[in-house]
Amino acid sequence: MGQYREFTEQDYINMGHAKLMEVVKHFPYVIRLRIKQTPELCMAAVRVDGLVLECVRVQSREICLEAVKQNGFALRYAEFQNEEILMEAVKQNGMALGLIRNQTIDLIKAALVQTPFAYNKIIKQDLFTYMLLRELYGELRLKLESVE
Repeated sequence: MGQYREFTEQDYINMGHAKLMEVVKHFPYVIRLRIKQTPELCMAAVRVDGLVLECVRVQSREICLEAVKQNGFALRYAEFQNEEILMEAVKQNGMALGLIRNQTIDLIKAALVQTPFAYNKIIKQDLFTYMLLRELYGELRLKLESVE
């Protein structure tokens, strides 16, 4: 029978980097503790749960990108928000569009392709947006009909 031992915060602090990397793959929120957050450790954690980005003390563009690829709502905690990161967020979850102030047509299209419910997250719902939706859903319908 395997032994179970509960670890204390001090155990994690004293743990070697390689062992800590294995722990993070199963328990990503361990980076919340007073351990040394290396870029590799933070990257491993956000690949498991993008929302762990909230606990990352020193963020990089790459870590933010990986976090939103895993969970679009990690955008809420991202210190870096360039066009690529915003696009990956809405591709992963179209509802993340609601976290973006400067919504471009490309971001809106990507969000709507991911989920039609993203329409409710569009900041400026005007005639142009309506026309864009009609065009987009017309294209999707044609694609679906050609598959059948």
